[in-house]
Amino acid sequence: MRKRKINVKKTINRNPHLSKDDKAVIEFLAEKEGKAFEAEIRKQFPDMPRTSLWRLIKRLEKLEIIEVERIGLENQVKLKK
Repeated sequence: MRKRKINVKKTINRNPHLSKDDKAVIEFLAEKEGKAFEAEIRKQFPDMPRTSLWRLIKRLEKLEIIEVERIGLENQVKLKK
């Protein structure tokens, strides 16, 4: 089964109101084949407070750009295709 490449530019163009941080998280997820644990995202963006990152993730989830799935004790963040 072939994995589809996520078109980040298309997602960003459809949502011109996204902030610089929103776009950076989306691009990071795309580099990680469309999914990463919240802890990995936090390591990638150490200057962003934990609460701010969680709010950013919830905002992207509300916009239906990503989805969050609970796996064990961690949250996995996935880009929607």
